[in-house]
Amino acid sequence: MMWRMIRLFFILFATVKKGIENRVCLYMEQKYLFEENPNPNAKIAFVVWNANDFYVYKDVYKHLPEAEIVVSDTFYSPIWQRGDEHITDLINLLKRHGVNWRVIRHLNLSDEKEKEIIENFFAKYEIIVALRLWTPLATAMFNSWLFKKKSVLMNYGAGKDIITFAPWVAHFNIVLSDGPREHHYFNLLSNSYIVGVPKYDNWFSQTIDSVKIEQIKNRLDPAKKTLLYLPTHSAFSSLYKFSDAVISLADKYNILIKLHYLNSITEENIVKKFKEHKKIFLFDEKDDLLPLFCLADAVLSDSSSASLEAILVDKPLVILDTQEDEKNMTEEKEYNGLWYSSGQVYSKSIEQQIKKPEMAVGEVVKNPEEVGVAVARSFGAEPRFKENRKRLRDELFSYNDGKCGERAAGVIRKYLHGEIKPEPPMLGMAIRSYFSSQAKEYQLKLRKKEKEIEWLKEIAAGRKKI
Repeated sequence: MMWRMIRLFFILFATVKKGIENRVCLYMEQKYLFEENPNPNAKIAFVVWNANDFYVYKDVYKHLPEAEIVVSDTFYSPIWQRGDEHITDLINLLKRHGVNWRVIRHLNLSDEKEKEIIENFFAKYEIIVALRLWTPLATAMFNSWLFKKKSVLMNYGAGKDIITFAPWVAHFNIVLSDGPREHHYFNLLSNSYIVGVPKYDNWFSQTIDSVKIEQIKNRLDPAKKTLLYLPTHSAFSSLYKFSDAVISLADKYNILIKLHYLNSITEENIVKKFKEHKKIFLFDEKDDLLPLFCLADAVLSDSSSASLEAILVDKPLVILDTQEDEKNMTEEKEYNGLWYSSGQVYSKSIEQQIKKPEMAVGEVVKNPEEVGVAVARSFGAEPRFKENRKRLRDELFSYNDGKCGERAAGVIRKYLHGEIKPEPPMLGMAIRSYFSSQAKEYQLKLRKKEKEIEWLKEIAAGRKKI
């Protein structure tokens, strides 16, 4: 009898606690209201979670007057914990580019309420375009609403194969691929169309923001060469092992650092160290990468997909290799409170393969003390890596003609008007079926628990007997 009473107490406590949390979350949802500039004729939604996403979409969006941007809060920290600066910064970026947008905030209400809000928000759109399957496109409780829409996945990095070609890709009807390699793997999961890399249209059409280039250039020492450092995040980021070595180069070179959009969360202390150094020029996800590439004489990177993009724009590359560094696999760095980042690295993934001598596309450094020598060597290294770089570029990136955004928009518009009718491949359909059945079973178990709670409430109220 005693254990039943204890169990009843905790269930009732959890029920009351959840009710209070829901009311608090509803208050916070009402508090955080953001400026919007909606497109009344929008049929296509480009979902962004950070400013980096907008730069991926920018040259596709401009060819689709029937589209608008949907700004979503991040999955890893709701606005009442993190603040709203990341959303207001993104809105300011969208305003500068003169686009239309709406905002859907992080939803932390009851499950049915969350489902209703999400579905109502996206009801007007026929096509959802996204870079990943994050909330609100999918939650632990409900993700089948996306199947009712036409969905398009745009890729935003040619590396990290385990993430890029993960099973969640099958949830999208169409994938827009950068080149032949992605096209091959994406076609196993969905329907792929090679469009090239729209983010680099301004590079190949030579229409990069010249004002921005001059603004940055005027801050640099013209007597020094300029290095651009592009680190990835979490366990396999070179920041843990190489940040001091990069800083030490500041006396000899202009150092530009373009952070990954997660570095400020997963490597907060190292980012703070960069901010305090007067000779480091620090940029984040709000800054366009292309002007930085224009100014760079060489690029330093690690397991980031940005290392592959350095090949696309034909810049000398120094790879800071931490793949075999066991110190980076400590619990502190591997698990950052959000995910186990080591799961993103696969020894046969393309960004790991190019560290092998026979596939090398630039200098590879394992020891921080050797970075300076490797950088100096990289300036005259082109003949050694020329053949491998060309082979990799042809495999990863198609067209490179300044018209990739227009090409991608053409695929989306044909899909909108029913000229493209994709059918999921066998593997993609199997994945969809499996995860859908798992979600339904999970929901069924929850409904059973809810009935049990209601039954216990009836007992507590004296309307039923044990």
